[in-house]
Amino acid sequence: MKADIKREEMLDAFMQAFMEFGLDKSSTKKLTSKAGVNEALLYYYFSDKNEAIVACVNRQYEKNRNASFDLIRKNLADPEKMMDKLFTYTKKTSAEQRFMMEVISHPVYSKSVLPLVKEMSRKLEADIEEYAEQHGKDAKNITMLIHLVYSILNDYCLTKNEEVFMSSKQFVTGQLKAAMA
Repeated sequence: MKADIKREEMLDAFMQAFMEFGLDKSSTKKLTSKAGVNEALLYYYFSDKNEAIVACVNRQYEKNRNASFDLIRKNLADPEKMMDKLFTYTKKTSAEQRFMMEVISHPVYSKSVLPLVKEMSRKLEADIEEYAEQHGKDAKNITMLIHLVYSILNDYCLTKNEEVFMSSKQFVTGQLKAAMA
């Protein structure tokens, strides 16, 4: 139990280091310094920096998936409200989400997280299919629209352009209203 807590504390610190210094400049020395541990402890929990990155992405993805899909599930019948809640959540977590996008698009680290990304997509689609089935809606149409919602939110994370988000939000909200009718 104590080991799990220490690992989680280290992952929190590693996320801070990755967001502060970037992936390539976050050496194991910077990671351990930020976590207040020695390098031996890093290697006790992780085989290398790459494994620590994958652990951070996996943990952050689970947090985002649980929080964002909970918002979607609870508010899909009211797309305007759903988009507002997702936008508020995205603004709060944009640094963490930018980190995830950096890893996914990185020439070295992307290979390590590719299986996780595929699993993320599979889980999201399964969640949407379950929701659509429960509510008698078209799963393919809703899946496409939710992927579009995530694209718009990711674009906001990268650009911080609220005007573009609001414009895109209007389009997606209209499409979701039609899909949910």
